Amino acid sequence: MMQTERQGWREVRELIHEWVLSGRYSPGEKLPRDADIAVELTCARSTVQRAMQDLADSGIVERRRKGGTR
Repeated sequence: MMQTERQGWREVRELIHEWVLSGRYSPGEKLPRDADIAVELTCARSTVQRAMQDLADSGIVERRRKGGTR
């Protein structure tokens, strides 16, 4: 049986940060929902939420309730 390696929120944070810096998402562009990113990365939505919150605390992204993440 193969075991898949779990991604921690720090790894998810670094990946999303890399996406922003690489231009995958333009400044001001709305990012996908946390749930959609979780499916893409095959991790828990709570892992993405924690990563996004850290990115928001660092000023990399802006999160607004009912407005999404930019």
